[in-house]
Amino acid sequence: MHSLSPCVIRAEGIASQVERIRMARKRFFLGFIVIAIIAWPLAACRTTEKKEILFHSDEAHLEVALPAGWAAAEGPERLARPFVGLAAFNSWGESDFWAPEVAKETASGVSRRYGPQDVLGQLPAGGAYVVLVHTDGGPPAAEYGPEHEQRDLSGLWEQQDCREGEMAPGATHANFFKWGRFLRIEVYCTPDASEETAAAVSELLASWRFDPIPVGDVGWAVVEARQMLPPAVEPAGFPIPSESFPASMREGTVTRITRAEVKDQTVVVTFTYRWDEPPSSSGGDECPEGRCHWWRFEARPDGGIVLTEEGGATIQGDSTPTIGLLFPTPSVTEWRRIGNDGWKYAFEVPQSWLLSEPGMTNPDRLVFLSDADGETGTMKLDVMADPLARPGAPDTSGWDPVTVAGTMGWLTTVQGGEASGPDDVGTTVYIPGPEYRYTLYLFCAPGEQAREPFLAECQGILGHILATFQIVPETK
Repeated sequence: MHSLSPCVIRAEGIASQVERIRMARKRFFLGFIVIAIIAWPLAACRTTEKKEILFHSDEAHLEVALPAGWAAAEGPERLARPFVGLAAFNSWGESDFWAPEVAKETASGVSRRYGPQDVLGQLPAGGAYVVLVHTDGGPPAAEYGPEHEQRDLSGLWEQQDCREGEMAPGATHANFFKWGRFLRIEVYCTPDASEETAAAVSELLASWRFDPIPVGDVGWAVVEARQMLPPAVEPAGFPIPSESFPASMREGTVTRITRAEVKDQTVVVTFTYRWDEPPSSSGGDECPEGRCHWWRFEARPDGGIVLTEEGGATIQGDSTPTIGLLFPTPSVTEWRRIGNDGWKYAFEVPQSWLLSEPGMTNPDRLVFLSDADGETGTMKLDVMADPLARPGAPDTSGWDPVTVAGTMGWLTTVQGGEASGPDDVGTTVYIPGPEYRYTLYLFCAPGEQAREPFLAECQGILGHILATFQIVPETK
């Protein structure tokens, strides 16, 4: 038996390793080819697949998913008097396309028309065109509404073939009110539009979403703030102004004036209500002593509507005071917004306040506590929301009326009592809304020092809570 030398053994081992490496490389290369063959059509599908593009209109405060190949145009764009385009979308991919009025020479001069056939005549073969139109200047404030509260187009556009049309073949219009504007969605499809194009129109309209809060929008701010005015002044009669000029409306001997100013995305809205107006009254927005009342609100970027100032004479025929005249101004400067869409409420509390047992508190039962301080005192706020049909509404006999969120509410204050100290003050506010009733109870327990300033601050905080309290409409 012959033994191999170490050199031979080493050589055979190296040759074996080289062969294994060669086979591994071959298997790797073949596997790479197989994977590449399989992946190539998938990669081709990904690169050729057409994707939707989200388009947001700052002018119209809305967002849509643009189907593949579609293009958008941002307004405002004068289409015809009094129609202004806010946003438009077309299926053939032309940027900034609008279909305005059509001018035609006639024997008596130039005729300008803006109708379904005039718009359809400007579209290319097989095209589709959707435009949101604002009717500038109308209608009168008293004829405004109802407000389209939904974020989508529920109740305005139902799933249908755009080629059929309601106004005319291939043309459908839907009118509605939103954020102080009289709006109209116009949908156009040429008769030879394909099934794919018609389906894309339906997809675009189904994706349509108005912004939950149109930050900095004057119309929205005025509509929301009007709801917090006392019913005696007929809030719906206050007109919608522009950012540049106030708007006034006179009805008999009553004049309602609205002024709005945008400051860093916050809209400051001032309402002035004058009565016993003489025939020669000026058209200014001054507030004559003894026959005028005014309110100033802030519509903030978080959606909060806050009554910041109020003044003037007592309103004729209204014995219900509003928040600005009942409570002092608190020293607190930082607030946080609390809200629940299910129970449809929103309000502000001091930023430093704690939500008691947040893990166990239901949105219809909230308890807030201020920082406990033996020297200055403690504040505790209970907030309760109940369906109107649920038993347990308080007996408001002997309570004081108060306007909260544009709704007649009731308020009562009790000092001392068996369960509290002689200096403690508890205030209960009852607000019956359209679907739910809201009960707020603020308990103020002064500390060992500065009783009067503490109670004044406590009442000022309650005033701010009530001034920011909103009954939130349902949105989708």
